[in-house]
Parts: sequence; C-alpha cells; structure tokens
Amino acid sequence: MKNRLYIISGKGGTGKTSFSLALSKLLLDQGYKVQYAAFDHEVEVEKLQSLSVPFFDTTVEKSCEKYIGLKLKSETIARWVMKTPFFNALFSILPSLGSMILLGHYIKELENDPDLIIVLDSPATGHAKSMLEATYNFKEIFKAGVLVQDIHRMHDFLHQSENVRSIICSLPTEMSLQEAGELKSFMISKGISNTDILLNNYIEKQESNLDFLNKKIKAEDEIVKNFVKDELINFQISKIFDHSPSKVINEMRNKLEGVI
Repeated sequence: MKNRLYIISGKGGTGKTSFSLALSKLLLDQGYKVQYAAFDHEVEVEKLQSLSVPFFDTTVEKSCEKYIGLKLKSETIARWVMKTPFFNALFSILPSLGSMILLGHYIKELENDPDLIIVLDSPATGHAKSMLEATYNFKEIFKAGVLVQDIHRMHDFLHQSENVRSIICSLPTEMSLQEAGELKSFMISKGISNTDILLNNYIEKQESNLDFLNKKIKAEDEIVKNFVKDELINFQISKIFDHSPSKVINEMRNKLEGVI
C-alpha cells in the first residue's frame, strides 16, 4: 500500500502542480483510488478532466462551513455563522485557521475511506509552513476543547510515516535548493519524517554547441553536487522540452515510474 497523503510543497514556480498531477496519474495507473487536491488555490478543472484525474472541488470557505456544520449539527446555522462579521474578521485575521480546517477536512476524508489516497498540491513554502505551524499554535492557544481534540487527531495521522509522504520540489539553483533544505528540516521538526526533495527541471549533462547552455549545465552540476553531498536530494526529474502541459505531465509521470 502506498502512503495515504502526499504533501507536495516548495518554492513557487518549481513545478509543484505538474508534479502533483503526474504523481496522481501514476498512482491511478497503478490501480489506486486517488484524488488530487489543490490547497488554497483554484483547481484547473479542464486540465484535470483532460488527464482523467479525480479531484476535490472545495475551498477553505466550504471546508470551514462544513466543519462548523458538523460541530453544530446544522448546515443552515453553519452558513449563517460563516456570514457573520465576527467570522469574516476572524478568518481575515487568522487565515491559518482556515488552512488548518481544510487540512483537517482532507485527513477526515482519508479516515473515512481507507482505500483513498490524496495528493495535496500545497501552497508555496511560507504558506505550507504556516499551514502546519497553525496546528501547533492553536493547540497551545486553546489547550482543550473540540478543536484541540481534532488537532490531536490530525497530529496522530500526520506523524505516522506510513500515512504521509512530503515531497518538496526544487529547481537546480542555490536559492531554491537552500529553501527546499530548510523546508525539509521544518517538516521533520513537525513530525513529518518521511520527507524527500525532488530536483525538478534540471538539464542532464550533455555536450552542446551552445556556449551559454554548456555554462548553465556546468553551473547547475556544481550546485547540485554540493547538495547531493549533504544527502538533501532524493530523486531528480530532468527538464522536459515541451510546451504542452498535458505532454509534460505524462512524460513526468513516466519518469516517476519505479521511483515513487
């Protein structure tokens, strides 16, 4: 059995969404029940439908409304509560509260369906950190109560390595790899020990007639060597020279065969 929840994160522009879709497609092809989830950003419905990848069509607001409805045992009251000035102000001041509830929503879906796997296309590094940090902060703030009980349940799920695998996407640049390394350390410090770094979009070593390309390859190779030496990079996907998103995702899916 594969891991239940894949958290895909990393610096913006490192290919998180393409990788998340490629991973979803690979797992589906292997016969698993998979759903893709875009965390706090709009789902690309047409792309997902063209790739035949099932997905969660939800938002932070919908998840919060559902959560409040379950606690109050009334969807009608939950809709009214969510429209009150107090809750609008609360979620504006504490956006991490909504993120935490959304994460809890996905974990609850996994608990309800033992066959389900979710590939979570999470936001960029800072937001991914605040999403996880919030579960600890709110546990300390409230100390006890229904919310804290739910946070303990989330932590019980997240801290089991067989449940969760965190994959951090990085480009072959010093800044991107440095940020990926810091995020990996953060994830491990929060109990998500099964964390890997994916080096994406690097140019495989080759001889070229173009001087600038040879310089780029050499520079990337030197940067990567330093990080591989520190055992930060777990696997790599070389640059895919194609402008068609679906072709890129399918080729990336093929490169993941036998790796994930």
